[in-house]
Amino acid sequence: MDSFEPQVRRLVQSVIRRGKISLDVSEESRNGESKAYELDQDQIRAYLASAKKIKTRFKLEGKLTVEEIMRLPGVVQEKAAEDAHVREQVQNVE
Repeated sequence: MDSFEPQVRRLVQSVIRRGKISLDVSEESRNGESKAYELDQDQIRAYLASAKKIKTRFKLEGKLTVEEIMRLPGVVQEKAAEDAHVREQVQNVE
């Protein structure tokens, strides 16, 4: 859903000229469909490599948990088929 933020932002800004708006968007599955997700393994490797460098450089201890890694931006993404549907919906509003 994050990949659609710029499009939604432009759409809202085209209608609202002044002031500030906070907007939360969530998607609900239709007809009880379950959503499919995938992990960006390259992104995970990059985060882990960065964490290792930080630990070494600053002599820190601790470990990242699976839950913490999965919360990092870009790690868990909806599969492309879902993105195509959302993209179509955003374009229909524009």
